[in-house]
Amino acid sequence: MRLFSAFVAVFCARADDCPGGSLNACIGLCPSTSSDVYRICVDTCLSRCTDPAPTPPPVPSPVRLGKGWNLGNTLDLQDGQQTREEWIFETVKEKGFDWVRIPVQWGCRADGSGNIDGSFMSQVEETVGWAKKHGLVALINVHHEDWFDDGGDLDRLVNIWRQIAERFQRFDDSELVFEIFNEPNHMSLDTLNAMNEAVLPVIRKSNPTRLVFLGGLAQMGRWWINQNPDALRIPADANLGLTVHSYDPWSFAGDHPSSTSFSDSDAADAEAQQGKLAEWARGKGIQQVMLGEFGTTVQQPNRGDRLKYYKANAEACAKHGQGYAIWDDNGWWQVLNRDSRAWDEEILAQLVSPSILV
Repeated sequence: MRLFSAFVAVFCARADDCPGGSLNACIGLCPSTSSDVYRICVDTCLSRCTDPAPTPPPVPSPVRLGKGWNLGNTLDLQDGQQTREEWIFETVKEKGFDWVRIPVQWGCRADGSGNIDGSFMSQVEETVGWAKKHGLVALINVHHEDWFDDGGDLDRLVNIWRQIAERFQRFDDSELVFEIFNEPNHMSLDTLNAMNEAVLPVIRKSNPTRLVFLGGLAQMGRWWINQNPDALRIPADANLGLTVHSYDPWSFAGDHPSSTSFSDSDAADAEAQQGKLAEWARGKGIQQVMLGEFGTTVQQPNRGDRLKYYKANAEACAKHGQGYAIWDDNGWWQVLNRDSRAWDEEILAQLVSPSILV
């Protein structure tokens, strides 16, 4: 055995500290004429060659978004913010929601180069921490960034996202997801695709497997994806989702409604649209589809059809295994009254969880 060890020692000393230049190459030089010699040689290679561990391929994110709620008109407003307190997340969880969308407007809290105010960043982190504490998955995005939608500097947006990604990398993939840009509307399709292709690699440097949602034009209208199925350039990435919004028909669900009817045909269209999105996602390798905003205003006088609207959209998503989040701004689209802490229980009763129907 001493002879074998001496042989291996001489063998490994012929070149540099790691013969062959790498672990695999070193092992390839080991003689196979004797199992003992080969074993000793391999052990010596293992002790002398310290190749860095190969980077494992990205795996699908473990998180699945189900029934969600929006913290609207809060961190996404510069002025007139609604209440932001921990008890909100506790009651959201108690009412059966499993995730919360936290819209955030960063540009007005950043300088010309996109360097974000530290105190505001801490407010956002505190809010995400409340979601985590109460067992809710959080989604954060860039929201109401009209400066970019109207032709602003992409480098500034990329810098904003670099700071977000680095600050929030400490949260597990199962606790937090990202949405690149809320409701792109005025920008061109080329700008949208260029934005996604510039921002995603910056996120991936510090968050290699976090679920990241993309959205289409026309304020993320779900119809836009279905009418323009090949418009988005989908980056090669294992952890992408699609987010869409719908207040259809706007004449019924929007502010100052001119219609008081949400028809059976409207309900069927909601299901058909989500079904088409499911097919689209399968064809594009998208992990999840999520209806990130929907709702009707308190100005809608037809209570029965208002409830029908929430039920139809929730069930449309649930049928196809898709998450959703009702829009709640504590104003026109109020579901939780943050002053009295009372919920609209009839609306909550319409919100089936995706796990029930799938």
